[in-house]
Order: sequence, then structure tokens, then C-alpha cells
Amino acid sequence: MEKSRILHVLPSQRSILIAVAVATLSLSSAVLFALQGVTLFLREEGQPSDVVGLVFLAGIPWILRFLWAPLIDRFVSSRFGRFRLWILGSQVAIVAILSGLAFAKPDSGPYLVLALVGLLCLAMGTQQTAIFGLLAAQLAPDKRVVGMTCQVLAYGLAGVLMGGGIVYFLADLGWQMTVLGLAAMTF
Repeated sequence: MEKSRILHVLPSQRSILIAVAVATLSLSSAVLFALQGVTLFLREEGQPSDVVGLVFLAGIPWILRFLWAPLIDRFVSSRFGRFRLWILGSQVAIVAILSGLAFAKPDSGPYLVLALVGLLCLAMGTQQTAIFGLLAAQLAPDKRVVGMTCQVLAYGLAGVLMGGGIVYFLADLGWQMTVLGLAAMTF
């Protein structure tokens, strides 16, 4: 009886890990772009170092995402469950912010760009926290270490491949097309 229960649980755990890995692809590429790609475009547009350095201040919400983790854990949607609404809502916010960011000009409006990057980091931090919560809730306690390790590895690999690829392949197209390309991939 125990063996059939284990076999019944494993496919759902695999599907959760796959979904988390896919969600992580878009998230990691957006994080890398927000924290490094934006600095490249600001420098290219001739912004002074003190303005370019503010990109890392805009990343503070990403770093402090643990502060609102209890809020994410506490509010449950009767329709979507505990974390799915946060993940979907954050995804919509990320796409909307990226779409708005595409029309902000790094040369004439760097502070608008920085404010949008701060909002982007807030939405990405919320999504990452909800993804971690969903993964931890769906996996059996003895499988959480393996599941979280897979998620972190997928995040790192996606950051290198997707995030670096975005800047490398799309940067020649300019600011607007790069950000719209990232928004389309995130969508």
C-alpha cells in the first residue's frame, strides 16, 4: 500500500518541479536584465555613474523579499489556493512593468527607468517568494531539499542562458526592442 501511495505522489511532484523550472526561466532572465542589463543601457546613453549606481538601490525589494513572505503565506485565495494567485498576479505585473519600461527612455528619463526597475524587482521578489512557498508546500518534507536544490540550479542555469542571452542577442536592437523581447518571453 505504501508503494502505490509513493507512485501516486511522484508525478505531481515532478509536474510542480517542471512548472517551477519554467517559471524560473523567465524570472531569472528578468532579474539579470533588471540588475545588469539596465546598467549597460544607462551607461550606453551616457548617464553618470551616480545614476547608474542607483540601479542597485532599485534592486533592494528583490533582496528584502523575505520581509513580505509571511504576508504571501497568510493570504489564501479560495479559487487559486495559497500561492498560485501571488504567482499569477506577479507574472501579470512583471509583464506590465516590462511593457511600460520599454517606453521609458534611459537617455532622457533615467529616474523613471529606475522607479520601474524597483517595481519590477518588487514583483519579481514576490513571485520568487510565492514559487518557493508553493514548492515547499507541494513537496513532502523529505523531498524539499532535492526540490529546492533543483529550483536553485534551474534558476542559476536560466540566469546564465536566458538573462545573458537577452543582453547578448537583443542589445543590438536597442532598449525598446530588448525590453519588449524580454516582456514577450516572460508572457
